[in-house]
Amino acid sequence: ISYDDVESIGATKESEKPGEEVVLVKPTPGNLVRIHPNPFTERTMIQFEVQNGNYHNESMPLSTRLAIYNADGRLVKVMVNKQLMPGRYEINWNGKDYSGKEVHAGLYFYEFIVNGKKEYGTVIYSVK
Repeated sequence: ISYDDVESIGATKESEKPGEEVVLVKPTPGNLVRIHPNPFTERTMIQFEVQNGNYHNESMPLSTRLAIYNADGRLVKVMVNKQLMPGRYEINWNGKDYSGKEVHAGLYFYEFIVNGKKEYGTVIYSVK
């Protein structure tokens, strides 16, 4: 897969609604997960990088999971839960939970896992 191409790789079971597809994008420097805008009111773009740490085999898909939790630690939505090739991807979150209900304004946490390696961070949702 060329980074010069933007390729849709489909939605996860939990995000099969229109506008919630995972898309391969060009790499950019920084953390493995970047969220913009943050805080957000309507929609935020979550960019994440899948790295395998093994430069001898970049052609194998890796177990990837990106989930959003509320301040109480309860799962709000699984954004990605699938095997992905190494690369940089993006997905939009519209501030809704797994059932399509708008979440309350506040602080949320993401958990990003690639082949057992974890990264955590925060995202703030503000109601308009």
